Amino acid sequence: MFFLFLLGLALGCGTGGPDSDGSSSALEMLPRDSGPDDNRCLTWHISDDSVPEDCILECPRGGPTAPIAVHFECTQIHIVSCKDLSNVVLDCEDGEHHKFDGLHGQYGTFELDGCLIVGAWVKAGNNASGDGPGYGERFDSDLDCDGTGGTGGAGGTGGTGGTAGTGGIVVQ
Repeated sequence: MFFLFLLGLALGCGTGGPDSDGSSSALEMLPRDSGPDDNRCLTWHISDDSVPEDCILECPRGGPTAPIAVHFECTQIHIVSCKDLSNVVLDCEDGEHHKFDGLHGQYGTFELDGCLIVGAWVKAGNNASGDGPGYGERFDSDLDCDGTGGTGGAGGTGGTGGTAGTGGIVVQ
């Protein structure tokens, strides 16, 4: 199986660099190819259920956990985290889980050939979910990627797809 791991090249640069504890004050959430009138930031899922203002993820200082924002596409997930990413586990429509670990940085785009993503666990800071080793906070997709009204993971609903990101590193 061919694994494709894309770093955050499809995402914009952060407005504040990481501090010594791996956190930032605010991070840009728009992909680089988005125009100024693009409302794509409104389709992001944010861990504290807040609504992004001006496509900025607000990052409070200190503490073991911090906000995470994810944007689902049918075969990709874009992630922005106030704490450095350590693990991402993709939940594919076929029930398989695929883990990317040993990560660093606050931005990431993840894709796996043959995987329609219905959800993901994002580990950044001390946000273990208890669903498995290295499984962080759970996010569910609400996209309809298979034409059956959306698989959406646990409690998800149907929706529409997005566009693909670019760039990255191939891991085989």
